[in-house]
Amino acid sequence: MSTESNWSNFCDLFLSNEDKTRKLIDKYLEMALQYRLDHKWQLAADNYYNAFEKLIEINKNNEALKNLMLSGECYENCDMVPKAVDLYKICSELYIKTGDIKKTADIVAKIGKLYETYDRHKAVEFYCKAVNYYKSCNELYGQKTYLEKINQIYLDDENFEDAIKTMKDLIALILKQDDK
Repeated sequence: MSTESNWSNFCDLFLSNEDKTRKLIDKYLEMALQYRLDHKWQLAADNYYNAFEKLIEINKNNEALKNLMLSGECYENCDMVPKAVDLYKICSELYIKTGDIKKTADIVAKIGKLYETYDRHKAVEFYCKAVNYYKSCNELYGQKTYLEKINQIYLDDENFEDAIKTMKDLIALILKQDDK
């Protein structure tokens, strides 16, 4: 061990627990970034998740949520979609608690998009949830976008009854938008 390393370890003895945790978080984030650059997505995801857990410990919730999202994105990149979905579900639940309904809607819509390729019924379920969140925060563009996606899935599945209902909702939304 070098003298510089010994000195660093000695100095660490005087750090507060939060400072030690922060130093560990910085190391996780440094490794996550390096793994991301090397396209080692699962290792990057694991390090972002470790940073998330430590950030929660020191009540840095907003920063923690950002790292949880990054972890989910890395799991997406290595085709571990179920793991990404699980993390996004946690994110959406935590964002609801923060009161950020728009961010919750965005994440729920992202889950729907992930499901769209292999479970279209689940995709519709999450798109409907996203539409409701967008509706609760008066986000017309989000409502329109995901009502259109829901409608397209219904049309592709030849579920014309639900497609007509969704189209009526879309028309009502467009008329509402024109009134503003």
